[in-house]
Amino acid sequence: GIWIMEDDGTETIINISDNSISQNFEGIIIDRWWPDSNEGSINIDNNSIYNNNQHGIWLKSTFEGIIEYNSIAYNKWGVNLYNSIITNNSKAGIWIMEDDGTETIINISDNSISQNFEGIIIDRWWPDSNEGSINIDNNSIYNNNQHGIWLKSTFEGIIEYNSIAYNKWGVVLANTYNTYVHCHLNDIYENSIGAEGEGNAENNYWGDATGPYHISLNPTGKGNSASGVDFIPFTSSPVRAINRRPISVLKVDSTNATPNEDITFDASSSTDDGKVIKYNFDFGDGSSTGWVFT
Repeated sequence: GIWIMEDDGTETIINISDNSISQNFEGIIIDRWWPDSNEGSINIDNNSIYNNNQHGIWLKSTFEGIIEYNSIAYNKWGVNLYNSIITNNSKAGIWIMEDDGTETIINISDNSISQNFEGIIIDRWWPDSNEGSINIDNNSIYNNNQHGIWLKSTFEGIIEYNSIAYNKWGVVLANTYNTYVHCHLNDIYENSIGAEGEGNAENNYWGDATGPYHISLNPTGKGNSASGVDFIPFTSSPVRAINRRPISVLKVDSTNATPNEDITFDASSSTDDGKVIKYNFDFGDGSSTGWVFT
């Protein structure tokens, strides 16, 4: 139907609005679209996207975009987000809601989803047969203000091989029907709350070998907390690479300086789980040192 690929870095705006896109092999594909500034954007809204042989919407290796107010039905895959960066959205990085009972497949794979108000929300998704499914796998979901993943009144899904960290809530399965949701083989750590709700959350790593903290089932657990979900058994080692925040170490050559005396700051002793390559001092007055390489 529509295939757009390989943006050359220009400030391109793509609007796909108020169309009927049907009976194609693919509905909409946007592939390798990387603008070089915030002036570029993708907007897909108010379309009827149905009866396509493969994907309704497929975004591959794409930097940003808004998909809203579309009817996406009777395709093999409803929405497929792959290898994209989804960041700095004021509401949600990904929000999918109110499936109309069609056999829709939603795949969210290999993405970086960070610094949004919400990471992923899937709300009131009810396929009418076992042919519909939600797959959320191999994503890095971090530093979102509220939820990393929030499934609300959702019938089934698989959440696996994700790194879910530094969110307020890691995973929330907010309905009894989420007992059909399987959340396993994820690294869930450094969230204020690890997981809540009802569902299968076995065989996850919770940030510590002792497992998640639970007031009665695992009171000695030092990892993220878990409440309501079935978290036993849990893994004692990470599934993927863990990204801990760096520990900054600041040294100065004088702690009792006189006016106009030069002071040398040194952060080269800071540590990371990888290696500190460079650091920068921001003085809060509009000035900074620029990058200092170690």
